[in-house]
Amino acid sequence: MADVNAALQGRFQRDISQHLRWRNLSGESVPAYGVVRLTDYDTGNAEHQIAKPDGSEGLYYVNGPSAVANNARGASQTWDLPRLVLTDSGDTLAVGDQIGPVDGQWYMSSAGTGFRVFAAPNVNYIAAVERIGGGAGNNNTIRFQIHEADCEGRSIVARVMSYRGSVPEAYTIDGETELDELGATIASRFVPAYDKVGCYLNESNVNLVGRYGYATYLYGAPKYNYQPWLGWEVIALCEQQTECEAL
Repeated sequence: MADVNAALQGRFQRDISQHLRWRNLSGESVPAYGVVRLTDYDTGNAEHQIAKPDGSEGLYYVNGPSAVANNARGASQTWDLPRLVLTDSGDTLAVGDQIGPVDGQWYMSSAGTGFRVFAAPNVNYIAAVERIGGGAGNNNTIRFQIHEADCEGRSIVARVMSYRGSVPEAYTIDGETELDELGATIASRFVPAYDKVGCYLNESNVNLVGRYGYATYLYGAPKYNYQPWLGWEVIALCEQQTECEAL
């Protein structure tokens, strides 16, 4: 692990063939290996401008091995290779885990998406990661059963039945349990999900409860202004008739 980090850090410092220059306009000092969000490009100085991650979709890169003060200049290398990045000290990460930028933090966390751990964090919580999607994108998908429905708000409380990627913002409901793959009883996980196109959750609440479907974690304009820009969006829902009618 130490050898991998040392090798990658040495390559980061030596290889300057593919990098982008930026000015720190975040109002804070960017820590070593901190995640930065590109906000604009200054054509006069031929440099990008960066801010602190805010949870929005965008282009995210990683600072180098030295902190960069506010209004000072720094640089990031492109994602042609795995890069070193600061991670959340509260995470226990292993190779292959999905992580990404999160709102209000300079580190990557298991609550974020778009990147995977290439080498686990060292004692300073610095890990090698590689990008699996553009910017802060993700490939999170869940199969769910509707636990509660609000057809007027085009929203549901979805019980997570299976998933791909990670399940950010999941919570448990007291007394709601299920069996895991080993037969042990575990607390069920739930997430809020939204119908941002308006064609899935358009029936009565009683007809929606208990139905199965799929949702993915997406950015984008909501159907209603009280729905979030970032959240679980329903992409498929089973028909109300679920009994098999063999011919």
